Amino acid sequence: MNLMSLLVPDDMSRRMDYIRCVAPGELAFRGGAKPDVLPEVGDRELEEWCRRFVEDPAPVKSFALGRVVANMDALYIEGQIRSLIASTQYKGQVNISFPVTHANVKVKSAEKSSKLYLGMKNLFSSKHKYEVVQSVWPFASARNGEDGRRCMVQSEEVWWREWRDSIKYAVAQKRQNGAYVTNEDKLEALMEGKGKGVTSIDWGGSDFDEQGV
Repeated sequence: MNLMSLLVPDDMSRRMDYIRCVAPGELAFRGGAKPDVLPEVGDRELEEWCRRFVEDPAPVKSFALGRVVANMDALYIEGQIRSLIASTQYKGQVNISFPVTHANVKVKSAEKSSKLYLGMKNLFSSKHKYEVVQSVWPFASARNGEDGRRCMVQSEEVWWREWRDSIKYAVAQKRQNGAYVTNEDKLEALMEGKGKGVTSIDWGGSDFDEQGV
């Protein structure tokens, strides 16, 4: 399932995504071969880190921009999905994850065409890494249960109530190989009641137990 719609509200004035630079005293790759708490760059952090990377004379260097989702209660959603699958009498392995697509964009120094040259260069020179910047996409203004929490679009509980029947219908269909649960599934669950009333499912032997859901 694609949950990007939960991070971007229709009203653009309510967006909370932001750029975060490494904090003073925070261990990170700051232009060296090992994590360090130095150097610090003061104000205009992003611009200054970019300038340092561009002007770094190191022959092998990289600058990474990470993307993270903040304040989404993934444990709650995972628990609801596991309970739903268990209610269908499924006995196999269940793997649930919340990967962030395009989670890391990396800019690298230009590489020579000669693999021998590149190998020798890597052997005798340190790679300067800049991993000091993150693009943060909050699901909410605070963690679930904290006072004053404001969700970007809707809470985990509301989202689950809207999607649980379509997810259960997808489970009943035994979808595999990365098949998405889509808005069309959600509409069918709403308009046609698909997913409602599904209890146990005939899993047909050990095939699904071995492959997992």
